[in-house]
Amino acid sequence: MQHPVVIGGSLEDSWFELGLSLGEELGSKALAEVDIDALRTGIRLAVEIERQREAGWHSEIDKETRKRSQALIAGAGLASGEVFDVSHWVGPLLEEGARERLKNAQKDWPREQAKKKKKKKKKKRVLLGRGRLRAGGQHPAFSLYVRDFDYRWAQPLGGWGAPPSVEQVEGTLTALGAPAICRAVCLTTPANDLFDPGSRLPLRLALEIALENAGAYDLILFCLPGRLGYAVTHEDSSFIAHRPPS
Repeated sequence: MQHPVVIGGSLEDSWFELGLSLGEELGSKALAEVDIDALRTGIRLAVEIERQREAGWHSEIDKETRKRSQALIAGAGLASGEVFDVSHWVGPLLEEGARERLKNAQKDWPREQAKKKKKKKKKKRVLLGRGRLRAGGQHPAFSLYVRDFDYRWAQPLGGWGAPPSVEQVEGTLTALGAPAICRAVCLTTPANDLFDPGSRLPLRLALEIALENAGAYDLILFCLPGRLGYAVTHEDSSFIAHRPPS
């Protein structure tokens, strides 16, 4: 099914119209049995993959870019046995429902990993849409959407068609207490691979990567656990998430 309201407008503003359209096509009884969260995710992925195709993001990536991206991932990753507590880092800045969903996803993650090890099958990580992984269960960090943030703590940067500069974002974050090293929650490399959630990167470098890839995915960085982060949406808007110490 194709829905012009999605193709021609904003996906985030189209859920109500999509619901009405699906109700007409499927009937209210059948619609009541639909997994709405799965439907939203599927539509989001399909639309964003189509955006990638239109923008030419599936063009061949040169060997040097691929090599550099692999080196970045290897150098920024977590230490052996280290666990990135995404709920601790991001949870306090989310809406209540999203915070609980993240906690549940993080609780289920060790069990999913145990199942994956039992199968003893190596699966290639596949990047889908806004940075989701499909490989025997996804990391809880990839269950996050930028819309999950509590906008009481959001400070928009730039404007429509006028994204902020790296210097502007770095200066604002530093003034709010950001250290020189930040953590990648959902961040792609120049080759469109994913950094492991919790990867450590110099703040300046992480911002350069995030702003260079703006418009492809929702990207999230964090500087201080539960207090300070930066997000870029797939629609090119961005904001600093800042919760002052209580």
